[in-house]
Amino acid sequence: MTPYFAIPENKSRYEKILRSWIGTPYRHATVLKGRAADCVLFVAATLVELGVLPQLPNMGYYWRDWPVHGREEFLLKSIDTYRKDLIDGLFLERFEADEKEVIWGDWMIFKMFTKFSNHSVVYLDDNQILHAVVNDKVRIEQYSKGYRNRHTYTYRLHLK
Repeated sequence: MTPYFAIPENKSRYEKILRSWIGTPYRHATVLKGRAADCVLFVAATLVELGVLPQLPNMGYYWRDWPVHGREEFLLKSIDTYRKDLIDGLFLERFEADEKEVIWGDWMIFKMFTKFSNHSVVYLDDNQILHAVVNDKVRIEQYSKGYRNRHTYTYRLHLK
């Protein structure tokens, strides 16, 4: 399988889309470029804008503290719906954090101080990540040791 973003035109288009979201304020369970986004819906919306997802999946409302009080991996189940909805010819591979090295465009999942996965980011070059930060905004940060220690899964978009 060929990673979708290994094709320069795909990477360039997606990079422009990702960067256009920088500065969008964080707001739980919301997504509207320039106005508000959370970490899960932000990534999904960029994939819709790119044209690889036909529309945002209906996740319904999810409580802000679901990873603390929930009983299941809601985030992973939600992403599995994205996997089913991709346009023909694409596949979203999921693997455990230490199984493969991350590459540009990978969608990384984390357990941030909870028992369930509760945060997602897009990996960029040079150990940088782009994500919607709680109580802040969509921004680029270093992929630091603190994130590495909490990384659980990675999703990679491929051409079939």
